Amino acid sequence: MVLDTDIFISGGGPAGLCAGIVLARQGLRTIICERRAYPIDKVCGQGIMPTGVADLKALGVSRYLPVGSYYPFKGISYHSRCGDIAVSSFSEGAGWGMQRPVLSGALRRCAEAEPNLTVMSDVGVVALTRDLDGTTVKTSDGRRLKTRLLVGADGLNSKIRAWSGLDGPPQKLNRWGARQHYRSKPWSECVEVHWKDGVEAYVTPCGENLVEIAFLWRRDLFKD
Repeated sequence: MVLDTDIFISGGGPAGLCAGIVLARQGLRTIICERRAYPIDKVCGQGIMPTGVADLKALGVSRYLPVGSYYPFKGISYHSRCGDIAVSSFSEGAGWGMQRPVLSGALRRCAEAEPNLTVMSDVGVVALTRDLDGTTVKTSDGRRLKTRLLVGADGLNSKIRAWSGLDGPPQKLNRWGARQHYRSKPWSECVEVHWKDGVEAYVTPCGENLVEIAFLWRRDLFKD
């Protein structure tokens, strides 16, 4: 049996969920397919810029955030290896430091409140076939869905982009990331960015007593 939908979105991260909410509110039957279980975690800086905060408020996501689950920061401070510091304050308002699963959970709850939107988790896309009437998607749980529009929100190694023939050349710069949270009162009103050759560290206040430190480094410069 083939089920019909207007929009099929592969990937239920922030981009996929926000796109699904917007499209569903236009009266379009929308399905989001996410291969992982919610809430979804990811190694990232966990800072949402002021324009992103404004978008979350406009979508109504903020009402699904638990009290105290984010921390406002006013800008970004850059710290060089020689001790120089440059500070840039936002003109649009505060950003939010927030753990990624908190954002994921709030976005999903907001999405599930939309009557035209279905969110499937623990389900991946395994095959696509295209014809003049649209695209048929086969999922890992055996479903077949016919969609008028296919949206690829499935990340850096997007299967949708590859199947669509839109892949570019391989990235020459490969990097590793790692992060850790610490129970500590934030000591700065900014996200701190510390860097030296080939490595960056991001310090993000995520709560009244929570700070995240994330590292991003070039694989070719730092070997095991």
